[in-house]
Amino acid sequence: MSSLRVLKTFLCVARSGSMSAAADEVALTPAAVSLQIRSLEDDLGQVLFDRVGRTIILTATGHRLRSQCEQILGIYEQMKESNGSEVRGELSIGAVASTVGLLAVATLDLRNRYPELKITPDLNYSGDLSMQVMEGELDAALSIKSPRPLPSGLLWTPLYTEPLAFIANRASASDISRDELIATRLLLRPSRKTHTGTLVERYIRDQKTPVNDFIELNSLRTIVELVEDDVGISFLPLQRRASWTRSPSLRIEVIDDCTAMRQVGFYELESRSRLTSIVREALKTLVATDRSES
Repeated sequence: MSSLRVLKTFLCVARSGSMSAAADEVALTPAAVSLQIRSLEDDLGQVLFDRVGRTIILTATGHRLRSQCEQILGIYEQMKESNGSEVRGELSIGAVASTVGLLAVATLDLRNRYPELKITPDLNYSGDLSMQVMEGELDAALSIKSPRPLPSGLLWTPLYTEPLAFIANRASASDISRDELIATRLLLRPSRKTHTGTLVERYIRDQKTPVNDFIELNSLRTIVELVEDDVGISFLPLQRRASWTRSPSLRIEVIDDCTAMRQVGFYELESRSRLTSIVREALKTLVATDRSES
């Protein structure tokens, strides 16, 4: 089956009446143009040009094909021009605090590409937005994966993982073992009402290391700030794009354990995926670009 490129070459030959002139226009050699025309004639089982010396003129079949090719290529150009213009609607996309930056970048890009698509980011600190998506409160969500089974009608696309890391104030804890710090310092932990808090709880329990004392907080950023101020120590996911992961005031030890990591991805209702899939693909592209540049 001949391609659109072959049809474009055919129209160039039909307009110019010359293989050489058409070759210049489509950036091919005259021999390549001739080969494309013969391939098209073979596909159709029809002679499209009468060749008299160096002169070529359209046959009756060629004239009919020329009109049809112009229609086909015209429709194709309309498809390219309308790409995005028919993407319209409103989406409410949830995001946990650690992912809102990624969603913001994707939203700005999509607003430029699809002016008729309105995306409203919805910041949430719960860490589990899957039920809000399932109940229709959100169209989709960039969130931590829930340990619950995926309900029918809800789609999940994993985007990246974040390993747990032990963090402490570098100045006061540089020469002290992790176990000793856990046994003697205040442990600042994410709330166990969240998936992240549950992950930290399970890891600490599996290590069977006695904990001195602890308090629970909902904000990971607040926990980091308190550790920087040497109020306590913590276990937190090594958040993607977070500035604290490069802080010179922190001692950071990534936990080398495949079970000690959280998965971040995209929840969406299957019934809304015609639009939410656009956001999903934009997020996947951003994550892939970050990986290739790192």
